[in-house]
Amino acid sequence: MVERQSLGGGGLEYLGDKMFENMREFRVLAKTLNFNTAADQLHISQPTLTRHIASLEQELGFRLLNRNPMALTAQGRYFLLGCDEVLSRYDEVVRQCKVIARKSSEAIRLNMPLSSNSIWGDIFYRAVPEFARSFPDTPVPYFVHDDFSSIGQSIASGSADVGIVFRPPDEDLPDCMCEKIAELPLAVFFSKSNPLKEKDALRFEDLDGQYLLCSSNAKLQTVFDGAIDALIRNGVRPKCRYRDFTDFDMVGFILEDDEIVFGNAANMLDPNVSAKLEGRPIDNGCARYPIYVMYRKHPEREKVADFVAICKRLATAIQAEN
Repeated sequence: MVERQSLGGGGLEYLGDKMFENMREFRVLAKTLNFNTAADQLHISQPTLTRHIASLEQELGFRLLNRNPMALTAQGRYFLLGCDEVLSRYDEVVRQCKVIARKSSEAIRLNMPLSSNSIWGDIFYRAVPEFARSFPDTPVPYFVHDDFSSIGQSIASGSADVGIVFRPPDEDLPDCMCEKIAELPLAVFFSKSNPLKEKDALRFEDLDGQYLLCSSNAKLQTVFDGAIDALIRNGVRPKCRYRDFTDFDMVGFILEDDEIVFGNAANMLDPNVSAKLEGRPIDNGCARYPIYVMYRKHPEREKVADFVAICKRLATAIQAEN
C-alpha cells in the first residue's frame, strides 16, 4: 500500500495497487461515457468494469458518474483531474526507478575499507571521476557496503566487481584476479600517551609488549590482515586485540596506551591523523605496506578492466608522490 493524503478532504487514506487499476479504468470510462466501449478498450468485460467503478465509488465515498443519462458528476470531473496528475506522477516515478535499476545493474561496484585518510581511498576516489570522464556513456562506478563479508568474499560472490585488499586470498578464486598495485613505506601509529613516542624511528623489536589493534568487522579485517603479514614477514609474531568497530577513523579514539596500528608513513604528515595519533616510520628498508586490487573478470562487465587500468596508473603516481 502507498500512503497518501485524502483527495479533496475525503476518506481516501491509502492508495493500493487495486486503486491505481480502478483509477486507470475510470479515466477511460470518463472519456467514453459508455461502459461497453470502455470495457472493450480495456479488454475486460462490461460487468467487471461496472463492478470496479462501483468499488472505487464506495472507497471514495462519493459518486463519480450519473448513470441516466451517463455523465460525470462535479466531483467526478475534479477527481478525473486528480487521476491524471497522480497516475502521471506515479508512472514517471516507476520509469525513473527502472532507469536507476538498469544503471545500477550495469555500473561497476566497488568495495574497500572506508577511511578519510588513506592511500587506498585516494586511488579509488581519483579513479571514479577519471573513469566517468573517459567513459561518459557508461554508468559511474559506485560503492557497495557490506559489513558482514570481507572485501575478498564480496568480489568472489559477485556482489562487488573491484576491491582494495592488503594481501591476496589464501586460495585461487575462479574469475578473480589480485594484483599488487602499490607498496608504501610502513609506519606505526599509536596514542599520544604511548611510550613509543619517545623514539624518533622504530624497529620491529621496539614493538615487543605492544598489541596490534584489529577489527572484528569482516570488511575492515583486510586492513589488519596486511598489518599482520607485515609483522610476520619481518620475523615478529603479532599479539592482536580485537574490537568491534566498523569505521577505520574510529581507531584514533579507541587506541589504548599499549596498542598500535600500521599504516602508510605518508599519513604522519596528514593533520587529521596527527591531531589524534602519533606516528613513527619503521626503520627498516624492507618494511613496506602492500596494496592490492582484486577484481572479477566477467564478459558482461568489460569496463572493469578499464577501471582497474586507471587504478594501476593512479597507484603508481600516488606511490611516487609519497
